[in-house]
Amino acid sequence: MIIEIPGQKPIHSLIYHNQNYLMANMDGVFFARDHKFENLLKGPCTSISKDPKSGLILFSFRSTSEKKAEHLILRVSEEGECEILKTFQGHQSQLTLSKSFLFSSSSNISNPKVASGDELTDKCNIWDFEGKREILTCQHPSHILDVCTDAKGLRLASLCSEELHLHSL
Repeated sequence: MIIEIPGQKPIHSLIYHNQNYLMANMDGVFFARDHKFENLLKGPCTSISKDPKSGLILFSFRSTSEKKAEHLILRVSEEGECEILKTFQGHQSQLTLSKSFLFSSSSNISNPKVASGDELTDKCNIWDFEGKREILTCQHPSHILDVCTDAKGLRLASLCSEELHLHSL
């Protein structure tokens, strides 16, 4: 089976969720179902991440001239219905396509965390679900490109073009 990708911009993020696929490009987030695409969210989406422990999904959007970068934590149903649970605001400046990451520790799946890079400061910031900004901040020599954790959510890896940083959480 082949499903044509909508729009002119390439898909750069893909996850499997509730028997369906969620994809992102710089036009928005798309839900693939029944051999077609549905647009869930509009805007320059830079990253999708799913926390397998909580089942929640993180969508990160690039800043525009009208608004700051945003990170949205959502619950997405099998039918593609979105419930936004939390929004984190970033800065106005974003030049690179950096990935954000949603994760839970094995000891506390009810309070997932978001890790993302901040291009203005070249720091990796981590927020918890309750919104306590910067529960961990790590300086890097350049923009953060990607972040991830180990399977238990106890160690964070953050990548810039020159270095890989490893942090205990």
